Amino acid sequence: MMHTDVCKRSMRIAMLEETHADNTPVSSPSRSIGKAAAKPAKAAAAFSVDVDAGPFRRALAALVPHCEVRNTTPILGCVTLKMDGERLVVAHRDIDMAIASTVPALGTGDAVAVPLRTLAAFMSGADGATVQIRKSATDERVTFTCGDFSAAIIPMRADDAPELKGPSTADAGYRRVALAEG
Repeated sequence: MMHTDVCKRSMRIAMLEETHADNTPVSSPSRSIGKAAAKPAKAAAAFSVDVDAGPFRRALAALVPHCEVRNTTPILGCVTLKMDGERLVVAHRDIDMAIASTVPALGTGDAVAVPLRTLAAFMSGADGATVQIRKSATDERVTFTCGDFSAAIIPMRADDAPELKGPSTADAGYRRVALAEG
């Protein structure tokens, strides 16, 4: 049993040593025996949005009190940003609640999820009038630029955020309240 652990460890070390400068692993026939060859990761969609800093800052500040400080599942501490026409939907979802706010914005792209407290801390210190949110299809980070400040945050998959399926709006006991309108 000890011998197999040593062999596995030496194979892992060899794989780490054989990586390219751009951190893509080198595949060899000896490592892929019995397994399908690794397929390249599908490039994520681009995200390019410009939003007014004031309403965006207020939307984030409204969500922060509802975000738990310590989550065992990282996506539960994230805010989801999604373009919907000419509005940016700023949403925080937990296992038992979902809060969303919309702010006027210009841009295109799919949804991204970034840590809520990190983004709110950045926005509280940013001094610009407009926030530029950028993520290219090949980039691993979402870049937020506001005035002289810039932050590059590693996003999570927005699809991983829990989607609450509640009763329809006509049912009693279910309310949809807009927190902020731009």
